[in-house]
Amino acid sequence: MRKNSLFLVICLITTTVLFIQCTKENSIINQQKAEILSDAQVEAKIIAFNNKMATTNKSDETMLINDVIWNVEAALNFNFCRSTDLIGEYLIDSILVTLPVNNNSLNFTDVVFLYNQSNDKLQKLLNATTKHAIAVDVIRKENSNDFKITFIIFNEVGNITPKTDTHYNTAATQIEDAINGNMIGGYYYTDVYIEYNVYGLTNPNWNSTPNYYELLMFSNYEGSPNYHLYLSSTEINFYTTGTTTTMNTFTTYGGPRPTTKTAFHAEVTGYLFGSIPTYIGHYGDFSYGIPHVDGGGDN
Repeated sequence: MRKNSLFLVICLITTTVLFIQCTKENSIINQQKAEILSDAQVEAKIIAFNNKMATTNKSDETMLINDVIWNVEAALNFNFCRSTDLIGEYLIDSILVTLPVNNNSLNFTDVVFLYNQSNDKLQKLLNATTKHAIAVDVIRKENSNDFKITFIIFNEVGNITPKTDTHYNTAATQIEDAINGNMIGGYYYTDVYIEYNVYGLTNPNWNSTPNYYELLMFSNYEGSPNYHLYLSSTEINFYTTGTTTTMNTFTTYGGPRPTTKTAFHAEVTGYLFGSIPTYIGHYGDFSYGIPHVDGGGDN
């Protein structure tokens, strides 16, 4: 009964998030069918867009919304962002920019305005020498003229010593640090996609012990035996592996995640639903994209 109740709550919340979630203009399925460009082609395309923004005679040009999203996002990531494998704190912030969309297109002067507004916000976020940008995600909110730009900012803080018997909220941060500290550094990403509010997949090896390891991410129900707020080091290790597995195998709502995309950032957060009895646990916001290397790589 507890298992069914927990899954019902998670499903209801997930459905709500799905209903209100912003999505990119082009679906994930269409992204799978898109031509996969080499690193050299991607870099050349971004540099051409950078050069075009620098020209002055562009007032009569227009650009389709899908192209606006790809170019602005790719340019911001290429110009300012690189992934990291260091341990640190992460700041995720966003802005909304409203633009006059006409026939699914923008005037190129508005495209430049969108880029400049995003760049201005990004530079304000990079207000310390220990900070650098990991990635930028650009989407158009459904059925609106609003563009949402999300920034993932890293702040290096050095080594973090894991603790045992840790409150589940603190444990979420430790699991997040462990996952992000094992990412591959040095890439920039295009076609960025953030999947919000992902809960743990079912543990296929669960031994039916209530409130222990039923899901691959931490979850507990106060109405069942063994309810606990603090995680042992054994649990943290298990849920670090389980959260990584969930992140790498999770099927997105728009269809299977394109095989060309890899995970490059995890944000793990503790949740509490309802009052006595309560549900507690972890959920993740996972970022995916197509990785590229500077200089065009060997492609």
